[in-house]
Amino acid sequence: MPSVASGDAHGAAGAAICAQGGQVNWLTARDGRRVRTAFFPVADAAGHVLLLNGRTEFIEKYLETIASLRERGLAVWTLDWRGQGRSERLLDDAERGHAGSFDDFVDDLDRYLTTSVLPGAAGAPLMLLAHSMGGNIGLRFLHGHQHHFQRAVFSAPMVAFHVGKLPRPLARLLAGAMCATGRAGAYAMGQGPAASHPVFDDNPLTSCPERFARLQRLLEDDPESRLGGVTWGWLSAALRSTALTDAPGFARQLRIPLLVFVAQQERIVDNAAIGRFVGALPAGRLVEIPGARHELLCERDEPRSMVWREIDRFLDVRARPPDAVLGMA
Repeated sequence: MPSVASGDAHGAAGAAICAQGGQVNWLTARDGRRVRTAFFPVADAAGHVLLLNGRTEFIEKYLETIASLRERGLAVWTLDWRGQGRSERLLDDAERGHAGSFDDFVDDLDRYLTTSVLPGAAGAPLMLLAHSMGGNIGLRFLHGHQHHFQRAVFSAPMVAFHVGKLPRPLARLLAGAMCATGRAGAYAMGQGPAASHPVFDDNPLTSCPERFARLQRLLEDDPESRLGGVTWGWLSAALRSTALTDAPGFARQLRIPLLVFVAQQERIVDNAAIGRFVGALPAGRLVEIPGARHELLCERDEPRSMVWREIDRFLDVRARPPDAVLGMA
């Protein structure tokens, strides 16, 4: 059976979250899968943020980002996507990054919003902050739910992504054929288990050695959160989902204000596709962060500060004294 995360919020599955004042909960998806979620309250919150992370990521990786949001008076709701983090994995080999359809992610998010976020936010202003794969899911989710959100911020959203030297239509045909012949759960070409000791030099994610090393320590402390490369099933599902977000007319249906960041040194998602997308938005702004790689919220202090300055202006928030976050000031 696929591995299922423990519900013990104070064990390895949630100790760091609880130490930062968060509350771990479990969402039962419509198909019975268990999805780990967390809520980080703020006294007299100015608003609430639904935070969506990317592929391979998990809640603990975003504790620094969550702290930054809470310092701005924003309570945070977030989750581990099914198949990664401490949520229920989808294959017997729990390290394989798998998906059958991105519709499942969108459906989990819909259930989370309606059963937890909206009742918990109680009518307070609600914003969306999404990164990479979470950006693709978040964009699709907004189509049916944008009336719940005031504004949305996207960090290197997966509108489309690079698939090596293959043209995307050919990659989509190949992935579909592998799934049709029973190879959906096998690693896709060039993919495999996660490296035990990843090398910082020339990694495509961040130019910050300290934050890169911190992630490795998190994974060493909780190896069950580790995720390897993608399967043919994930690749097929992701290419189908990005065909929607990259389609002409998709962006024009999103009416709320969107702030979208791209990294100058991006090697994972397709910046040209993101640029086309933002250009078609009724109320969108594109900001390129110089010298940054894919994970803009886990970058060096200088590019990361640029991101936060733009977010502060966009959301019209400012940092509070740290002791004020939980009402201790």
